Amino acid sequence: MFLLLVACVPHLYSETDELTPWVAPENTWPVGEPPADLVAGGFNNGDVVPELLGFDQHEDDISSWQFYGYTVVLDISTMWCAPCQELAKDVEETAHDFADDGVIYITVLPENLEGSEPDIDDLNDWADNFGITQPVVADHDGWHLAAVPDGSFPRILVVDAEMRVCAGDVDANDPAVRSAIEDCL
Repeated sequence: MFLLLVACVPHLYSETDELTPWVAPENTWPVGEPPADLVAGGFNNGDVVPELLGFDQHEDDISSWQFYGYTVVLDISTMWCAPCQELAKDVEETAHDFADDGVIYITVLPENLEGSEPDIDDLNDWADNFGITQPVVADHDGWHLAAVPDGSFPRILVVDAEMRVCAGDVDANDPAVRSAIEDCL
């Protein structure tokens, strides 16, 4: 069990504990390089959120830490979840309304309609069905397990420009998401 937990915690250093520079994945999303000493803490208010690594709807690798310097909404949803689908209807408008404030809205999908890991077609279906142009990321490494240990989807977090959780348990509705964003700016 310990090995399983350790394997799911991302770090900015190698297996030899030597610090290595963070390298941004190649994609078209904005990049703000995190400081070399950034260390993941957890998903509670004030914690540095662990780095999410995955691929997006464009089949590009993505890192949540590449958005250092931006306010990030992390919407951890599943494709089969009705409240997640309802929330997804407002993602693009919310992202657009806060774009000038440096807000990035990331939808993290750990499961497709059948409860399996989503593939590129699933990510594109989600983005297309809800008109989302923001990152839609597959979670193939189980990142969500620490963020949503009870499996209650969706879970919404707002992360400040220093990758610290500013609002850790945002109600799953657009007015609450917008209010949390405003509070974290």
